[in-house]
Amino acid sequence: MNIQNIYPSKKDELVPVERMEKVAEPEKLDRYPCVPFLGDSSASWIGKNVREYWHSVEYMVNTEIEVFNRLGHDGLGLGPDAYGIAEALGADVIFPEDSGPYAGCGRIEDYRQISEKELLNPRKDGRMPLFLEACKVLRDKADRIVGVGSSIAGPFTIAGYLRGVERILRDVYREEEDVHILMRYVTDSCKVWIDTAAGLDVGISMADPLASPSILNPKKYARLVYPYTKELVDHVYAKTGKKPGLHMCGNTEPIWPYLKQLNVASLSLDNIIDLGRAKEVFQEAFCIMGNVDPVRVISQGTREEIEENVRRCIRTMGRCKNGYVVASGCQIPIGTPRKNAEYFVDAVRKYSGEGLRT
Repeated sequence: MNIQNIYPSKKDELVPVERMEKVAEPEKLDRYPCVPFLGDSSASWIGKNVREYWHSVEYMVNTEIEVFNRLGHDGLGLGPDAYGIAEALGADVIFPEDSGPYAGCGRIEDYRQISEKELLNPRKDGRMPLFLEACKVLRDKADRIVGVGSSIAGPFTIAGYLRGVERILRDVYREEEDVHILMRYVTDSCKVWIDTAAGLDVGISMADPLASPSILNPKKYARLVYPYTKELVDHVYAKTGKKPGLHMCGNTEPIWPYLKQLNVASLSLDNIIDLGRAKEVFQEAFCIMGNVDPVRVISQGTREEIEENVRRCIRTMGRCKNGYVVASGCQIPIGTPRKNAEYFVDAVRKYSGEGLRT
């Protein structure tokens, strides 16, 4: 493999690992940490398509490095994500060349099939070996410069891809006990990945879009999702000594009381969330990330619009007690101009003083 080297930005005083260590000490920061969620959206930065990205250690790693060398942001991330784990457990996942992967029909037709399935084996199932190697290679390259994370996704989203999204959203009302069986299987499989990844010294994060109150009734979240999410969060900390990050899409306010109880390092919020309200609720509990609109602002906006939105977030979140990371509200879409990603990070550099000095 031909892997690029990583170079910290000459625009900054601190390297990202130093900045993230001081995230809750604003008086020691040169600027706010920032994370534009790009992922496979940036495969074109090294001349590859999305399908190629997801099937090559070299392409995944070099994409992350190329983006970092150009932007100088504060975190690198790899899968396996929901699609990687679901695929390894038998889900049908389609990989177009010019758009993100998506789940096909669910493969679990009958919940009785679960008793016959083995837990995830990260050393051989699906593309799991690729992700293990990619995490190791990127972690070695990024050492003492920028942190590397592995996203495992949330258990309900993985379960939805295995069963089929429409069917599991029906099942939560008609076959709740069976959904618990599937959630147990997914949770235990995610634990195996965590156990394996723990030896790589990478951070762990998860996103559970299907568990959002925009899709799932909050009462169902409390019974069917929260207990398993908490179990995974606690397992990450027990195995790695690091708290995981969590991203939740949509209007999550109905489940904020549950999210606040999770032992996470950070909560990343969708752009529809009122950051000021989130600050009031969560700043005593953990670091908050968010929440510039990834489509209307970062992908489609002008430089002035990007700067205006970044500045508004920084002014709102100044002196957040457990720290604040300027981030996109969700993944930035494929086709976003590279300059816009640069405008986003440079806007954080330009306006951080307005929040750090408040």
